[in-house]
Amino acid sequence: MENVIEKYERLFSVKTIHPYFNDNICPYLNVEPDPLTKTIFKKMHLIDKSFPGELKIVAEIDERHTA
Repeated sequence: MENVIEKYERLFSVKTIHPYFNDNICPYLNVEPDPLTKTIFKKMHLIDKSFPGELKIVAEIDERHTA
């Protein structure tokens, strides 16, 4: 039986910052993709993660090696 460990790598991120807020992060802003973009991400095996003032897009890495 093959053990598969899924690993992910950040593809890109979008941050919104402003010096008015502590640590430049606006805790009131939530950035997320619209439904169509989420569908495209799903088809491309991408995952979106939202954080206060930031959206990260990560991609699954296939580290299986064929001999």
